Amino acid sequence: MPNNISNVKEEDRKYHVLMVDDNVQDFKLLSVMIRANSDAKYEFYWAKDSKEAEDALSNLWIDLVAVDYNLGAELGTDVIRKLIAKHPQTAYIMITGMEDPDLYKAGLEAGASDFIVKSDNNAKLFDQTVQFAVEHKRIENTLRASNEAKNRLMAILANDLELPLSNLVKSLALVRTQAEDLSKQDLKNIIDNSYKSSYEAMTTIRSILEWGKDQSGNMKPSFEMVNITESISHVFNFLAIESSKKNVELSYKGDCGLHAYADSKMLSTVLRNLISYAIRTTQKGNKIEVETQVDEANIAISIHNFGVCVDQAKLSQMRLGVFDNLAGRKAKNHHNQSLEICRHLLDLMAVDLQIDSSEEQGTTFSFLLPTKETSAEIDEELENSVLNLVNSPSA
Repeated sequence: MPNNISNVKEEDRKYHVLMVDDNVQDFKLLSVMIRANSDAKYEFYWAKDSKEAEDALSNLWIDLVAVDYNLGAELGTDVIRKLIAKHPQTAYIMITGMEDPDLYKAGLEAGASDFIVKSDNNAKLFDQTVQFAVEHKRIENTLRASNEAKNRLMAILANDLELPLSNLVKSLALVRTQAEDLSKQDLKNIIDNSYKSSYEAMTTIRSILEWGKDQSGNMKPSFEMVNITESISHVFNFLAIESSKKNVELSYKGDCGLHAYADSKMLSTVLRNLISYAIRTTQKGNKIEVETQVDEANIAISIHNFGVCVDQAKLSQMRLGVFDNLAGRKAKNHHNQSLEICRHLLDLMAVDLQIDSSEEQGTTFSFLLPTKETSAEIDEELENSVLNLVNSPSA
């Protein structure tokens, strides 16, 4: 379980340390010595092997894991590798009863940030090492989250620009190769479509770059009351050229003027990608319907792709968030990226993406948004869930 301590005051900070040592007496002695020689606040936990350590990391708030090199049936280096694979956001150090440069090197290669020799005189050094390792890991996690947020923004930008730029290139290619055979009306239509595609691309770039400036490293939602029907209408306009090329009808079923509590830019991106996914995967001449249903607390938004059924094996993968091999080889990367973006953005807003498919009804993507602003308590809980998501290994 990740520990975010960046907003904790120094005087209130407590270090939660898990010691993995097969000798409980060594654990007790070392924890007492550290407390006696430090001004910092500590909470110590003990695990005798990797299994108990894994249970502790899965259920407790741990800043650092100190692993003894010799654990009897296990080596500390193997334990660190095993734990860091599932909990890379946590800091690790190696402790041992002997000073050996080879062990120090092995510990660093396994993923430990430092190496401490057990000694009556090393309690102060242990205290300093823990604080350094925790701070170093916090900075590392922050940089990783910042890079991942940047990469996701670039993925969204590339994904959203592909359609308008592709339409623009096709229109210009048509003029370039068939200009002499085109009527004045055909040329006017091509120019109109080119203008729309260029405008969509420019608007998309500006919107996402402005969005990126507001992220401050982590991609966190900024909630407000959003006009849902207006957002859907904008997406329909954005995808009008793509849908007309496949003779796919885009329709809306629901009330007008609906509002929900969400991040407007994240919601627009989700709608664009889900509806675009539906257009690309449906057959020519089919219908795609966006439906809204309202109750006292939520608005249910559904994207129905009539006539397209996903087999049960792929449907199970999609429900688990596994989007590999959902389409043909040519379209695979684009489809995967579209759905992964949607899943991640909805996760950040604490919203579940539901996927249903049958031969009679086709395929439906749906999710719920609250119709009212959440309370301060819920907002705080949501912020914590976002931090955990950002710091998790799969974020």
